[in-house]
Amino acid sequence: VRKAVEHKLALLHEAGYVHGDVRDVNVLVCGADGSGEKDVLLVDWDWAGRGAEARYP
Repeated sequence: VRKAVEHKLALLHEAGYVHGDVRDVNVLVCGADGSGEKDVLLVDWDWAGRGAEARYP
């Protein structure tokens, strides 16, 4: 699961965005994709935004 979260965050950061509130309750674990690997969804995007522009609400 950790690798899946790190991968999703890397994609987000490559696009110039930050999540702002990554913690266990904001990670949903989805079923295996056939290879046995788990997929994840990041939720609670209230604090997300462009890197260096996002602000705490």
